[in-house]
Amino acid sequence: MEQEVQHKLDKVRRLMSERGLEAMLFYGRPNFSWITGGEAPSVDDSTGRIAACAAVTGDLAYVVADKAEIARLNEDSRLEQKGFELVTRSWFQGLPDPSEYGARNAVGADTLMCGAIYLGDQVAPLRYELEPEEIERYRWLGSQLGKALEEVARCVEPGMTEHKIASLLAVRLVDSGITPVLTLIATDGRNIGCSQPVPTYSRMAQYATMAVSGSRWGLVANATRMVCIGPIPDDVRAWHDAATQIDAAAIAATHAGRAVSDVYHEIVKAYAGTDYPDEWQKHHLGGATGYLVRDYLATGASKEIIGNNQAFAWNPSVHGMRTEDTIVAVEDGPDIITQTGNWPMRSIRVSDGTDIVRPDILVR
Repeated sequence: MEQEVQHKLDKVRRLMSERGLEAMLFYGRPNFSWITGGEAPSVDDSTGRIAACAAVTGDLAYVVADKAEIARLNEDSRLEQKGFELVTRSWFQGLPDPSEYGARNAVGADTLMCGAIYLGDQVAPLRYELEPEEIERYRWLGSQLGKALEEVARCVEPGMTEHKIASLLAVRLVDSGITPVLTLIATDGRNIGCSQPVPTYSRMAQYATMAVSGSRWGLVANATRMVCIGPIPDDVRAWHDAATQIDAAAIAATHAGRAVSDVYHEIVKAYAGTDYPDEWQKHHLGGATGYLVRDYLATGASKEIIGNNQAFAWNPSVHGMRTEDTIVAVEDGPDIITQTGNWPMRSIRVSDGTDIVRPDILVR
């Protein structure tokens, strides 16, 4: 069995031991991808369901899927090579009974399921600290997502609708094997009064903010970039500069072992050092990522502690202007995985003397 999968099974079995369980079932998309180290099989995303489940007992790990899915799933994710036993069911049989996994007593599940104890909120933290193999895949994903976003920013033109810009981004991502899971496009300040600017038929006149989250192997990377045709308006320049300063403070504060609430307070403090001290109240500041766009948002009441190799994406904004990247809290500091080295950048010195490089506005 591969080391990555074995480490994950060890985590699950410790949870099973603590809860007195004989088996643990994974039907949720992020958890299935995490435990198998591969894509969660889904043909019809409108259902919100995946076409398989994983089951872990004290000594075995299974993947259960119908006959139409099992061969493709095994080929795509190398399940048997990773040590999973494959169980095939006919499409009309429905969900397996928990006892079919070899357990006759307590069974846990990451989704609500008859005959199983719901443990979704206890399974999620098992995903937070990434394995080295996951970080390697994540860096590839981050790099490719960043390249796609920045390439599209270089080809948008005045007159394009937000839908058109979003479609260019989707095509570029899918061509790289990445599934877009969240796309926000705001042209010419539409995001000033709209914190979640889903694409519309508004046409770009001078500038656009583009935010995207994309997935591969279940992992999700997130980034935001801004492009301006011609001189940057003074107010946009000031707002973006302030947001960038705050984002740099957030990244510098993201270290393993630190309380998430401490980072939140550092961000609020950074807002206080700008001309926009109350802007933090208008939109969430970001938080943990990994197998979801956000595993949780950071607040002053957050109880979580940043784990070693845990991923975060901060998105502080000022009047809708923001920068955003996906970072991993590795041993020697935050590793920004969505930067490409092919974008105008600014080096920002934060209060502790650390220099953090952040994306500037691309001027064309």
